[in-house]
Amino acid sequence: MFLLLACVSFLFSCGNPLGTERRESRTYEVVANIRGGSVAISPQQSFYAYGDTVAITASPMREGSVFSGWSGTYVASAETLSVVVRSSIYLSAEYGQYELTFDAGGGFVSIHPEKEYYVSGDTVILYPHTTEKSTFVAWEIDSLVRITPLELIMDSDRQVRAHFTSRHILHTEASTGGRVVQEPDEWIYTQGDTVRVTAHADSGYVFLGWSGARKSEEETLYLSMDRSKHLMAHFGIPREELHLLHLDYAGGIVLSVPRKNVYRTGDTVTLFAIDVGAYRFSHWEGAVVGDESPASFVITSDTTVSAHFTEQYSLDAQASTGGRVFLDPAKETYMRGDTVTLTAHPDDGWVFVGWDGMDHMTTSPVEIVMTEDQSIRAEFRRVPPRMAFLSGGTFLRGGSQYFDEMPARSVTLSSFYMGKYPLTQKEYLRHMPENPARKQGDSYPQESVSWYDAARYCNMVSVAHGFSPLYDTLSWEIDYGSVGIRLPTEAEWEYALGTDEKGEWFWGSDTTASVVGEYAVYAHNSRELGRNHPQYGVQEVGQKNRRPLDSTIWRAMYGSGVMTGMIPNIMP
Repeated sequence: MFLLLACVSFLFSCGNPLGTERRESRTYEVVANIRGGSVAISPQQSFYAYGDTVAITASPMREGSVFSGWSGTYVASAETLSVVVRSSIYLSAEYGQYELTFDAGGGFVSIHPEKEYYVSGDTVILYPHTTEKSTFVAWEIDSLVRITPLELIMDSDRQVRAHFTSRHILHTEASTGGRVVQEPDEWIYTQGDTVRVTAHADSGYVFLGWSGARKSEEETLYLSMDRSKHLMAHFGIPREELHLLHLDYAGGIVLSVPRKNVYRTGDTVTLFAIDVGAYRFSHWEGAVVGDESPASFVITSDTTVSAHFTEQYSLDAQASTGGRVFLDPAKETYMRGDTVTLTAHPDDGWVFVGWDGMDHMTTSPVEIVMTEDQSIRAEFRRVPPRMAFLSGGTFLRGGSQYFDEMPARSVTLSSFYMGKYPLTQKEYLRHMPENPARKQGDSYPQESVSWYDAARYCNMVSVAHGFSPLYDTLSWEIDYGSVGIRLPTEAEWEYALGTDEKGEWFWGSDTTASVVGEYAVYAHNSRELGRNHPQYGVQEVGQKNRRPLDSTIWRAMYGSGVMTGMIPNIMP
């Protein structure tokens, strides 16, 4: 029972439609616009409720104006309109203030827009229509006006008369390069009149022909005026003075200024060659020669100019600290296929180790072929301390005194650095874990080292100073193409001692104590100098100084026999 009563109560409360209730709760606006008059809305409110009655009255600004009627939400002809508001209302109307009267003068005139009265500021356009029997001549307003169509601004009553005639008009025109003369020179002709029309070409031009009422290539025509006519004279440049310019190019772009389809004899043309991508302008060929851009020339005939573009690339050659790079030839850009020689010049105390950007190539000078833009950097490293530079050269190696030195032969070596002094045990232990020397002391020369440990030591020193290790510790092959520390060859050792043909020893063959003592520390003078082993003052290689010749210190060289001692390190 409770549920039934609830349903009846709900239906009763919904007795008024929901849509009507929503409309009655809204407000609406009433807007009326009028041209040439004023409008009054009563009552005057910003908004109106649903069902309000509103009176809208139009009044003219000028007495005697004609009301056009209301348009918009309602359409009505009465000046006063009473409406019931059920939605927003928008109305417009106008009062016609000015009248346009015209006389077609025997012809036909169309008017847009065509109205009985016009409001101030209205624009009216009048179009005359010429027929076979009548030709429009002019408008008459305050004076004769030949403009057609005619455009009027209605700011007062206007009277217009269109003048038509049964006579005919001859209208002649000329293109650039000439003029037209007509005899008799009139604007309007009577039916049957004959007019002589002549085309006169300017200097440098020729008459090409007529178009319009008559198509002909004759310079003089006789026209019978049986109707209005239009005639056009065409002029142009003589064919023999017109020339074509053909531009041939690929890779880049060529622009011509001025740019024309055809040129006249004597025209000056300027050509601009524009690089595109890797293609750089090389030179002109044909009517223009040389490698300058822009280039100008004078047209005298049909002309062909070829612009040659080649693939050109830049070479950015840099150097790390410690040296410089020289290019030959040195240019901003290089053509495809150009060969460039790069030479690395280390500063004093530095050594060239390779090219970054060239697959780690280590030779200098080196040649490259330009096929793309390249960036190359020469890498230099500081030479480790206590090494002397030996300039490469040719010397006589071997001799005839001992069998194993025969025959004497010329050997040429490249420049290299070599340690000035024998390696001390203190220096050896900086990089190696154990000291195998039989007589030990920090300042004593390192001895009793196997060739393999000597090679390992060289690798360690190379890495410590930023060089590549030269010994492969698996195959024990030497990388002579890289720069680093290694043991000298016998030829390099002899070259460093400066023996050549001086004799058995690097100072010659004189082995008297007084002579030997000037150059070497050995068994007979080491005691006098205070030491059994020369731990001091072993002098620079290649100089006239004492050197250790103690038979217990042997030279460890690649390719020699038993390796029992250490010698100075070497850098190729």
